[in-house]
Amino acid sequence: MLVYTLALALVLVVGGSFGLYFLMALWPKPVVAHPHRRPGLYVFFVPALNEELVIANTIESLLALPAGRTRIVVIDDASDDDTAQIVNGYDDPRVTLLQRRLPDARQGKGAALNHAYHRLLDEIGDIPARDVVVGVVDSDGRLTRGAIEVMDGLFSDRGVGAVQTLVRIINRSSLLGRFQDYEFVAFGSLTQAAREKIGSVGLGGNGQFTRLSALQDLGPEPWSDCLTEDLDLGIRLAIAGWGNRYTKDAWVEQQGLTDIRRLTRQRTRWCQGHFQCWRLMRPLISSDLPTRSVLDFLFYLLTPALTLLGSVVFVAPFFLLLISLIVTPARASWQLYVIYLVLLYLVSFGPSLLLGAWYWRQAKDISISHAFVLSHGLAAYNLIWYVAEWRALARIAFRRNSWAKTARLPESPEADGSAAT
Repeated sequence: MLVYTLALALVLVVGGSFGLYFLMALWPKPVVAHPHRRPGLYVFFVPALNEELVIANTIESLLALPAGRTRIVVIDDASDDDTAQIVNGYDDPRVTLLQRRLPDARQGKGAALNHAYHRLLDEIGDIPARDVVVGVVDSDGRLTRGAIEVMDGLFSDRGVGAVQTLVRIINRSSLLGRFQDYEFVAFGSLTQAAREKIGSVGLGGNGQFTRLSALQDLGPEPWSDCLTEDLDLGIRLAIAGWGNRYTKDAWVEQQGLTDIRRLTRQRTRWCQGHFQCWRLMRPLISSDLPTRSVLDFLFYLLTPALTLLGSVVFVAPFFLLLISLIVTPARASWQLYVIYLVLLYLVSFGPSLLLGAWYWRQAKDISISHAFVLSHGLAAYNLIWYVAEWRALARIAFRRNSWAKTARLPESPEADGSAAT
């Protein structure tokens, strides 16, 4: 009874919040553009550590943006491959190579971004910080050509400190890649669109745009050493009084992982970083943010704990059902088991089916029947999150905070599914 009670409570909490998100996402928050207030300069930070396989395509996608208003800073974090040589091969004044050396290098993505940030402050000259926007694009990222125009409209509101774009997976033709694309386009875009209404939009590590003056408000080191420095940054910007926005009108595409082991390791890092951000709960509660924003941020920060609970209460009923069938087959009512299985199906797959419909509508490159089948596979795919949560908890217990970089996949000069259009 305890297991069933916890499962029901979890379903009501998570299902209720998901339903509320879904309703709010149906009516996006409008963008009121003020053309005379648009930013004057966009500076793209591209952290790079041994990225020779992908860095050229990323630079090419950024060079396709308006030439007079963009700069590209590739932060070579002591690579020992040909990353630096490839970047130096670009004879374009917009492309700058910023090289870090050991032992100062390889201290995490946040440290690399802070290094570039300090250099930028020394070089912007007389340009007002409020008119400079820093974009973070991973070394395998492909940004849409119309991204600057979309950002102009959002950042023309002087109260907006940061904007997060939609993220998509380049190699989504593979099953594992499609599941990751499903996560970003279905669940990610739906919740972010809803959180725009609540005032609790989160930032991601790729496709992240931040006003320079907002970064200055966070002190000399705006990016932290957290394993999810993006989540940490977005919450601290909100606490500082800046508004965060989300857009699906511009997006960045990145490589998806094609190996279960590496994918689980990546998700473990995300989960561990999420736990690290619990240190922001007290500042959130004491902030001047609206109550709805604080509650939603807190709910989002607590999702790893809910996932850990779900890994127990949602898996246990299957074993309890099997035990009941084996131990008391004569007294078991098949009608009761049918009802139980139907309810279990609705609880397990109901949200996924709703997300599948949303994904079909947003992705525009998959049939409704394919999305329906994919929704059922997502339940098995989500088991990765259960494993990742427990692994993250173990890493925290053993005080393990370091992380090995995930290797990239080779790409052709024009990557499949390029976001350049």
